[in-house]
Amino acid sequence: MIENITYKVESDEATGLREIIIIESKDKTKVPSAHVISESGDLIRTYNLPVGGHVVIENGQKVKAGEVIVKIPRAVGKAGDITGGLPRVTELFEARNPSNPAVVSEIDGEISMGKIKRGNREIIVTSKTGEVKKYLVALSKQILVQENDYVRAGTPLSDGATTPSDILAIKGPTAVQEYIVNEVQDVYRLQGVKINDKHFEIIVRQMMRKVQIDEPGDTRFLEQQVVDKLDFMEENDRIWGKKVVVESGDSQTLQAGQIVTARKLRDETVC
Repeated sequence: MIENITYKVESDEATGLREIIIIESKDKTKVPSAHVISESGDLIRTYNLPVGGHVVIENGQKVKAGEVIVKIPRAVGKAGDITGGLPRVTELFEARNPSNPAVVSEIDGEISMGKIKRGNREIIVTSKTGEVKKYLVALSKQILVQENDYVRAGTPLSDGATTPSDILAIKGPTAVQEYIVNEVQDVYRLQGVKINDKHFEIIVRQMMRKVQIDEPGDTRFLEQQVVDKLDFMEENDRIWGKKVVVESGDSQTLQAGQIVTARKLRDETVC
């Protein structure tokens, strides 16, 4: 770490003690980090320090396993009443992307840290089958994983709110329904307000009543058309076990259809 470039020193007004606070460097190639070195001089592990973190150890200090290296102050809400959380509820029910979304892993795998690219840290997730996914996380964000960590699909790699669209794509509709209900309930629980889940579940059910057609097949739908889930299921049932065929103009089936049509028209004319 370099003073006034990757960190600054401030005095706590309450205690008068000096605090080392991590700041965002203008030079994106310089990343504040703490190296844990053994007594023999071998590098054991490196921890990237998040912007805004308060370093609680000194350079050269001996540390033990489980000892705190940096403290991250909690964000304080702007409003102490229920109105402070209503924008979050609106954001969830309107399925909007949050202003500070988290980067989420799409696969199960092991974490490895890549290079810094244009102010972003590259995080690589490698599955047991050899599949590789690469993600870029801004250096100003707190990275929640470390080298050689094993993560599950849907695990946030950085701080921020997880978007419902990411959960839907990775974990499926049931998981995103549970996520929305739990997130909305959290807003009310913090204020001691108890509301039955069923009220939110009805809203979430309405939010997920549509499906998008990827392959229309022999149905009456068009590709990329958004339709009601019930209409989609009824149309699938209608064509199940059947397929559209094209017959020649002189086939017996077509002729039989013409006879029936002609007879029907004649009867209607007579009436």
